[in-house]
Amino acid sequence: MANDLFVKYALSDTGKRPVPQGIHFWVTPSIWLTGGIDLSTAKVGVRNTINVRVDSMSVEPKANVTVQVWVCDYTVGGIGPAAVLTSGSAGGNMGNAVTLNGVSAGAPGTAQIAWTPVPADLINSNDPNSGHVCIAANVYVELGDVEGKPESFGFLDPAGNQHHAQRNIGLLRVPGGGEEGSLTLRALNPGEEEQVFTLMVRELPPEEAFGPLEREQLLSSEVVRLMRDGHEIRPDGEPPDEPIERRMLREGGELALSGEFGREPIPLRPADGPVRHLDLISPGGSGPQHRIVIGPGERVPVTLLTATDGRPGEVRAFDVNQLDRRGGFLGGNRVLTVVVPR
Repeated sequence: MANDLFVKYALSDTGKRPVPQGIHFWVTPSIWLTGGIDLSTAKVGVRNTINVRVDSMSVEPKANVTVQVWVCDYTVGGIGPAAVLTSGSAGGNMGNAVTLNGVSAGAPGTAQIAWTPVPADLINSNDPNSGHVCIAANVYVELGDVEGKPESFGFLDPAGNQHHAQRNIGLLRVPGGGEEGSLTLRALNPGEEEQVFTLMVRELPPEEAFGPLEREQLLSSEVVRLMRDGHEIRPDGEPPDEPIERRMLREGGELALSGEFGREPIPLRPADGPVRHLDLISPGGSGPQHRIVIGPGERVPVTLLTATDGRPGEVRAFDVNQLDRRGGFLGGNRVLTVVVPR
């Protein structure tokens, strides 16, 4: 059975698995939302579209390529059927699925799946009008050139299986002057016995805070604009196989805070120096890194707190991770912070 199909975990991904230890596989460029608030934040009560791009290592077109999608609780680790939203708005254990044809190395396919969130899905946000989500995808072929398999229980393995993928990014506005910003998410135990896990948050280097995917996420925010030669560039159409922000950035320009703050657009840039305050708080304790005991199937709240003395326009990136007892990543969440005027 050939294993040609894959969903990229990074722009440079060629389909080889397992993902090297320490590489961030939870910010795939091949899953994104449209019709919501931004690339990875849905809007309740309206039709959102989940986009999943499928690549192939084969030059021969593949037919009957099925893409399964689950919208999951905003957890640090554990995605797929066992973590699907309990409201049923995005389907049950089998998720929702569409079939693509003609997928090849020269012609990736993009599945588009409709999803209308309900108020019960707002389980991980301090903002009553928005909900953070984690999207999981699986790709397989049952007829013809068989590969992969449908998933209906348990958790996916995006680090070890090229047919699995995860998108999990959060975006915060952080006022300057040392005021705190917070984000709530969850840690879970995907096993059948009580286990000890490590929760960890770390600030990424400046170049990673302003990398290609991070710039896409920033541009999808309502407070960020793309400026070119002193003029704001607005989206023109919606490309079928990539986020509109990716196409806009490819053509050049400078990211800036919008004029909603009553002043000229403020250029975005990586922050100078480390964050002033960074903390994770959970039932197991607090601190940038600490251990927690979680019962089988249990999901526990984790709150990220960050404060900065930075200037408006400064961007930082943090990864929140859940590690097993051997130190392996169960998953993670990329959080971007943008300092806005007070």
